[in-house]
Amino acid sequence: MPIFELIDPAGRVYVMQSMSTQVHQQALETLPGLTAELVLPAGWRYKSAVLSELLVLESTDQTAHVLQYDFRNSYSLWKEPAPLTNGKSCRRHRPSSSRRK
Repeated sequence: MPIFELIDPAGRVYVMQSMSTQVHQQALETLPGLTAELVLPAGWRYKSAVLSELLVLESTDQTAHVLQYDFRNSYSLWKEPAPLTNGKSCRRHRPSSSRRK
């Protein structure tokens, strides 16, 4: 199953949770090509990936962080960079707010 991510300059990863056709005609098959069409702020990236397992994002016990950009697609925060360790940043595999089934 493909997923589509927006990654901010700090390394936070937001996963697309819904797609809109209000501003731009798009379909699941066209989402990998959005890289060429999006006009993102400096330092932001868009990428697609394929997961081998289902990704479930839960925010029942904490605040959900959702953003929209350009074509009104909605993205939920999935990964945050881990705190700095010895001056080097590292990435968590997944935050406590997400669960894979």
